[in-house]
Amino acid sequence: MRLLQLRYFLKIAQNKNISKTARELHVSQPSLSRTMKELEEELGIELFIRKGHTITLSQAGILFERQVNLSVNQLDTAVQSVSHMSGSISQRITLKFETSSALLPGLLQRLHTKYPNLHIDLEQHGVEAGGLDNYDFSFSTLPLNKYDSVRLLHEEVYIAVNSALPYQNGDTIIINDLKKYPIIMGSPSPLRTEIENKLREQGFYFHPIFESGDRETIHGLVENNAGICFWPAYSWPDTSVSNVNKLHLAPHPLMRDIYLNFIRPKKI
Repeated sequence: MRLLQLRYFLKIAQNKNISKTARELHVSQPSLSRTMKELEEELGIELFIRKGHTITLSQAGILFERQVNLSVNQLDTAVQSVSHMSGSISQRITLKFETSSALLPGLLQRLHTKYPNLHIDLEQHGVEAGGLDNYDFSFSTLPLNKYDSVRLLHEEVYIAVNSALPYQNGDTIIINDLKKYPIIMGSPSPLRTEIENKLREQGFYFHPIFESGDRETIHGLVENNAGICFWPAYSWPDTSVSNVNKLHLAPHPLMRDIYLNFIRPKKI
């Protein structure tokens, strides 16, 4: 039994939804389901009652959640206590991600390398969740009112198509030509909202034929010529995909920004 399994279990118990939890934890839904199945097999009990996309805790699951909550909280307290006893200066910041969670692994690696004693708490909420009342920094697609903001990223959103279609990598595709192809979209997110709004401004409306919160699934569908998708240049990892060409949209390329929002310390 691994601590990661227990943390995943607590998150699923809180959300009562595998898909939502997978998105928040940035893991694939099949992987998360498999992890929970392994936990149930190891315990020899069913922790969840599954009804379609919704799950609830079984009686054994309710009891297990109480005990795991207590144990994980005690463990976190113990780690913090030992950290203070070590004499090292421990600093903590909270990052709120509205968007571009794919940038997280690289960002965390750089922060941990440069600030080894820095403890980073991650939260994922929309802009509506109280600004920076409970956070140190926020990443969003629009600058937040009342706070200092810096544009971190200005990126193009490509149209990704199967290489069997009559386009070369780096070509342009006219916006009206998008109507020729089935469109695959990510699950509802700030990125999706921004794409839909900017296409609407250009007079283009569409209904996706398939939606998924798993980028690998989207990539695979495009690889197999099931449709086309929208592919941010930097904030989506450039995973190894074959048979896919990335095109510029014309007459107006799809562009989006990522902002870092923060409260500037007051000078004394």
